Amino acid sequence: MVAVRENLTEVEGVIASREPHPTRPGFDEVVLTVQRAAPVEGKADLVQPSPGEDLHVAVRRELIGDAPPGARVRLRAARTSSGDVMAEPHPTPEDFSIL
Repeated sequence: MVAVRENLTEVEGVIASREPHPTRPGFDEVVLTVQRAAPVEGKADLVQPSPGEDLHVAVRRELIGDAPPGARVRLRAARTSSGDVMAEPHPTPEDFSIL
């Protein structure tokens, strides 16, 4: 079940590692080494990662494709009601990219 998005943060970083998510079928747990983070206008910024921090993000496998460790990713993510961080599951093309 996907939590309602009341918060959103834009995050850009390098994939440090990824593996199938332990509790979300169809998602990978991606560890991003954060390079940049910014609040999304009009949304609360509950993720607030710092540059250099490793951030665990659940990302829909279909979105992340075969991006390997070392690839740079830009996405928007929210903190869920369980406290986890999850990328938007169906972002617009300008809100998700593998750089």
